[in-house]
Amino acid sequence: MPKPKFPYAGDAALKRLLERYRCPAPLHVVRMRFWGEIVSPSLQASPIKTIESFWPNGLPTFEDGEEANAFFQALMSLWNNVARFQDGSPPLKLQKVGKVDTREALACGHQAARRGTP
Repeated sequence: MPKPKFPYAGDAALKRLLERYRCPAPLHVVRMRFWGEIVSPSLQASPIKTIESFWPNGLPTFEDGEEANAFFQALMSLWNNVARFQDGSPPLKLQKVGKVDTREALACGHQAARRGTP
């Protein structure tokens, strides 16, 4: 069975999705955690488990299956977009992130990154 293809939702749409569902991790942290899972030698890497790890109290609640599908398709579009760099072509370019100017913002990003580490 071929892998489903999800067109990349785009950074702006993904930022809105993460905000809507109150994800404690910003998009750049989510992207890099996906990258870490994709390039990991572990055979246990799972996009769904990685997505779940961003919400410390469990995944958000959805109104219906359609909303849940849209949520997972958008995040899987990011996973697939990051995975295309796995073989080194095209080269991966990191994006500049706005400065983190508070201890709370820095701690939030650090805590989100730590939660996904086994």
